[in-house]
Amino acid sequence: MPAAERFTLANWGLLGFAMLSSPTAGEALHVALRTLQIGNRFIDITAGFTQSSARITFRHKHLPPDVRDFLLERDIVIVFGVIVLRCMSPQLLDRLGDSRLELALPGDRAAKMTDGMTAMLADLAHNPMRHFRFTADRPATELTFPLDLLAEPMAMPDPATAALCEQHCLDLVQNRLNRGQLATRVRAILLQEIRAATTAGEIAARLNMDGRTMRRRLAEEGITFRTLQEETRCALAIDMLDVLDLTVTETATRLGYTSSAAFSRSFTRWTGVPPSAYRRS
Repeated sequence: MPAAERFTLANWGLLGFAMLSSPTAGEALHVALRTLQIGNRFIDITAGFTQSSARITFRHKHLPPDVRDFLLERDIVIVFGVIVLRCMSPQLLDRLGDSRLELALPGDRAAKMTDGMTAMLADLAHNPMRHFRFTADRPATELTFPLDLLAEPMAMPDPATAALCEQHCLDLVQNRLNRGQLATRVRAILLQEIRAATTAGEIAARLNMDGRTMRRRLAEEGITFRTLQEETRCALAIDMLDVLDLTVTETATRLGYTSSAAFSRSFTRWTGVPPSAYRRS
C-alpha cells in the first residue's frame, strides 16, 4: 500500500489540532514548518515567497539512499496532501491546476505516490489529482502554488485552540533543539546503521572521539546515547508498522532485533502497548 494512503491529520496529535484550528492555510503552514521537528522529521523543509507565489522546498540528499525516497514521499504527502488539501476548504480543489510539484523521485515512484494521494482524498472529490501538474525525475523537489491560496480558511478555525496546541508543540521542539549538535550527529549515524545495532563505542570512533568523551558531551546536552538510540528505533518502528504496514516480524528484522519477542518488549516499553495491538489500532 502506498504510504500516502495511510496519512491523516490524526497522525500528528497536537500538531494536527494546531493546524486544523488555524484561521487560514497560511497560518497552518507556518505552524507546521515551525513544529514538524517534534515528529520523525528527516527532510529539510523550507518556504519562500514572491509577490504572487509560494514555494516549499524539500531537501533530502543528505539522507541514506535506502530510505531517501520513502522519507521524501512521506513529507510531501504530509505537507501537500494533509496540510494543504485535507485541512482546507473544498473550493481549493478547483484550483489544483494553478499549482505544480517537481519531484526528485523516479517516475514510477511518483505515480504511486499520486495514486495514494488520490485514494486518501477520495472523500473530497473524485480523482482530485487529475488536474494537478507534477513532474518526476527533477533535480530538486519543490511545491509551487499561488500565494493567495494561503488566505483560504481551514476546515475548523479556532484561534484559541490553535495557539494552545502550537505553544505545546514549540515547547517540545525547544527541548529537542537544546540537545546540541553532537546528539544530532549521533542520531544521523543511528539512522543510517539502525539494522547493525551499532554500539556507542563504534559511533564514537566514527566521530573521532573516545566513548567516554562522547557520553560526557551528550550528558552536557541533556541526553544519553541509549535515549537517542531508542528514540530513533521507536520512530522508525512506528513508521514501519503504521505507514509501511509491515508485520511485527518484518519490523523487528529491519530494526536489527534478533527476535520478534525482543522487539515487542522494547516497543511496549516505548509506547505502552505491544506492536501487534498498535498495528491493529
